[in-house]
Amino acid sequence: MTWIIVAVVVILVLFFLMSGKKQSAAPAALPPAGKLSPEDSRRKLEAEFARNKLRFQAMPDDEAKEIMAALHTDAETHWDHAYNTASADAKGAPFATQLALFRTAAVILTGEQQPDESFFGGLDLETVPFKELPPDQAKAAFFEYCVAKYSPQHADWNVLNPALLKFADKVFGDSKSQSNPDGYVYEMIYRETLDWQKFLAEALSNRAKANA
Repeated sequence: MTWIIVAVVVILVLFFLMSGKKQSAAPAALPPAGKLSPEDSRRKLEAEFARNKLRFQAMPDDEAKEIMAALHTDAETHWDHAYNTASADAKGAPFATQLALFRTAAVILTGEQQPDESFFGGLDLETVPFKELPPDQAKAAFFEYCVAKYSPQHADWNVLNPALLKFADKVFGDSKSQSNPDGYVYEMIYRETLDWQKFLAEALSNRAKANA
């Protein structure tokens, strides 16, 4: 799991550089890394999101649809700001995509402009399968993932599933170079502690049935 910890540290720096640039021309200081492990951070984020989801599920259907439309709009605003900020600094598309993913996840999944750093590890884990996608695909798929977390019936699975399956194919390929291929695939997909892992496991099952 070392790669996850390294990614969290990188995204921490990106997030605060972006926030600092928006608010002031002064250089942003490196933030403390936080005390929670990625797994503990994931659990904390899951509990926070569960409360937000319960409030959403209590809404009438018409209001829920309006919230989903607003979610798309809000996500696009934060994505564009983060991506354009990184691009303006000539950071490159992969770097800009990871920053935009993290920024969008932070706002949409916690409801806060600048969430407590104890959420950062969990937020980074939520973006894992989208990080290496082309920017436009990452943007569209992650938007649908955020919608699916709140309300699966409102998500466009024709956008989300191909992105998740692309990640799965990479995991299967990477597993061949691991000392424990089955264990690697289990941790990356079938552990199902994250919603995208649950969605991906179902997508893989459906693909296998279709190809049988």
